[in-house]
Amino acid sequence: MVGYIRGKINYFRTHWFVRQAAVLQFGTTFANLLQAFIAIFIARLLEPERYGIYVIAMSLASLLSILLASGFQEAAVSLLARGFAQNDRKEIGEVLSFYGKLIFYCVLITVVALIVSPLISSYLYQNATIGLYASLVVAAALISSTLFSISIASLQVTGEIPMMAFLNIADQGVRWGLSLLLVYLGYGVWGAMAGHFIGAMIIFSVSFFVWRVFLKRHAIFPSLSQIIASLPKAPMRKYFSFSFWIAVDRNVAMLYFILPVLIAGVFIGASEVGYFKLAFGYLNIAMTVLVPISLLLNVLFPKMKVGQDRNLRSNFIKVTLYSTALSTVVTAIIILIAPVVFQILYGPNYLPSVPYVRAFLIYGALFGIGVGLGPMWRAIQKVKVSILINTIVLIAGIPLSIFLMKHFGGWGAVFSVTLLVTISHLISFFYLAIHLKKISYEPA
Repeated sequence: MVGYIRGKINYFRTHWFVRQAAVLQFGTTFANLLQAFIAIFIARLLEPERYGIYVIAMSLASLLSILLASGFQEAAVSLLARGFAQNDRKEIGEVLSFYGKLIFYCVLITVVALIVSPLISSYLYQNATIGLYASLVVAAALISSTLFSISIASLQVTGEIPMMAFLNIADQGVRWGLSLLLVYLGYGVWGAMAGHFIGAMIIFSVSFFVWRVFLKRHAIFPSLSQIIASLPKAPMRKYFSFSFWIAVDRNVAMLYFILPVLIAGVFIGASEVGYFKLAFGYLNIAMTVLVPISLLLNVLFPKMKVGQDRNLRSNFIKVTLYSTALSTVVTAIIILIAPVVFQILYGPNYLPSVPYVRAFLIYGALFGIGVGLGPMWRAIQKVKVSILINTIVLIAGIPLSIFLMKHFGGWGAVFSVTLLVTISHLISFFYLAIHLKKISYEPA
């Protein structure tokens, strides 16, 4: 028995996937813990009322910049992984030029959203200032969507996980660190938002040097000047359909986390929104231990699909079960320590968040079901089915969410998030498990 356990430990320690997952998990966890640590001080400095306004503005910024989110980046990772696996210089160049041109179009659309953000917040919350706050974060997203985004995608595909982790940590540290500094200096919510904008400009410069180092190691990738020069001839039709549906799938999924805060801001006071968001964020920060697994599956599942690996279904189910077990354990621990954490870190002003943390028990325990869904939908090219499932659940859930929040306040927000996310994940998991059973591969 001891020998069996020792053998398993050695296997996991030397397996390339586990080693890369460990490095990426460390980097992701460190970056998110750093962000969470800084966010604690921002919350304490702003206090509940201003913090509630802050989280509403951040959620509005996330909605307005949703086209710049990681949906298209994940599509680029899948396409680049195929080109890199085949050592195809031409396809790598085409994918990057396509991705660059796509970013350009998304930036143009987001600029319009940035301009109208005060009008939107004035209509929803009778407060145009919230939209002005959000516009600074949207501007930061515009900057981060360019070179930083391209660098992260390329580093992930080529297995440059330590460099990718460094860039992610630098991004979180600089942006959030500057936000905290400006809040501490007395600039309030304005300072918290401006920190993201200034930090994004700094990380853009860092990404430039990272890309130069990256090119020395991977000459198969084109230079920035080559990417820019190829933009007019980027093969949009060749990749757009695949990328569009992945981006829509990812962005619809993001709405599950953005809309609850925005809707809550309409029906609940700013302080109560802050309590709900802290509890929600507390759970989600803990769930980031699962993020590296999902990121690496973006590369692993497509490779298994191309290689016609007959273990694709069993690996998908195993990853889901292990991830759900992990999310259950993590959720139990963080609920248990929540009263102490909020008392010590956030202070007595934020103790009303603790009951909300407990209410997220089911949400957190079943969160692991979703880890392998996105990568598998893309690997088997069934993204449209995922979009259909998520869209139907979301459309049906919005009226329910409005009803719950209008009548039950913050508790309604917790229940609506739990119902929508869990139902969507369960439907997707069982669909994939049944569909993969129908696929029969010969041994590779």
